Amino acid sequence: QNLVLTQGGDDLRLYINRVIQFSSTDEYRYHEPLVHMALSQANYRKKVLILGGGEGLTAREVLKYPDIEQVYIVDIDPEVFRIARENQQLRALNNESLFDPRVEKVAEDAFIFLRQRQELFDVIIADLPDPTTESLARLYSKEFFALARSRLVPDGLFVTQAVSPFHTNKAFWCIGASLEAAGFPEVLPYHAYVPSF
Repeated sequence: QNLVLTQGGDDLRLYINRVIQFSSTDEYRYHEPLVHMALSQANYRKKVLILGGGEGLTAREVLKYPDIEQVYIVDIDPEVFRIARENQQLRALNNESLFDPRVEKVAEDAFIFLRQRQELFDVIIADLPDPTTESLARLYSKEFFALARSRLVPDGLFVTQAVSPFHTNKAFWCIGASLEAAGFPEVLPYHAYVPSF
């Protein structure tokens, strides 16, 4: 992957393959709803799996809950973890979440991780890039969602970002249909506006 971290004034941005991943001016509008909608509803939240999110911003939000005991972050690119741990501005933004002893970082493809690991999680958060290529689209497939479902405890929760219901509404509703087809008994779409996107 081609990783570019930029800073203009107070605006820190990460681009992967020329696609924006976050802007520090409004990333909270993405990360807070992604995490807190699920964790506030979860019956259990001791063990959380984050798919993607190697920059540590999703983990920052997860670690706000005192009952969290273990967080796995699975990101395909170890360089994202390295930048998030070494860049001072990004460390400040992610609240040094990647240094928390409860966090385990796994540099692996999310699909492979779900297929090979047998652990169960209370909550799984898919903080993955938009499905703009074939390799990314498989992370929004019925098979991928079924794998995620199989790694949840009974009554566990899964949340995924699902592109834009305004700009890419067919993809948004297709992701919802794929979740239903994967066997999730209840799928509840919601939307948060993120200006930098």
